Amino acid sequence: MEEILRFKTSTFAAFGQQRNGVWGAETASQKVEHFGLWFGAFTAPSEGEVQGFGAKPETLTFAMMVFPQVWDWYLQWRERRRGFYTRWEIDMLVIAAALCREETGWLRQSPKIAANLQKSKV
Repeated sequence: MEEILRFKTSTFAAFGQQRNGVWGAETASQKVEHFGLWFGAFTAPSEGEVQGFGAKPETLTFAMMVFPQVWDWYLQWRERRRGFYTRWEIDMLVIAAALCREETGWLRQSPKIAANLQKSKV
């Protein structure tokens, strides 16, 4: 989380990196909350009240966002909880697409993050 915040909030992109847009303090705070809720859904016990995915926290990585199966599970989970989709889900998909964007996406420029990926039941 620290790396993505540094990438998106610093005045200039780090040497050798490119980005499209900068997050101000309020936007960064909002994204932290969104990412927390997103990862929280995956760590919540599958048999508990929230009926999350049940992943171990140490297996979570932003690299999960590149997989359509992960998004499919998450969007279905959100719909089951609310009964409908909101602008929030659209915003999260837009963020994920931006993170994966060729040339300026943080995930594309951070291949070491993929080293933390583990196969799961999604």
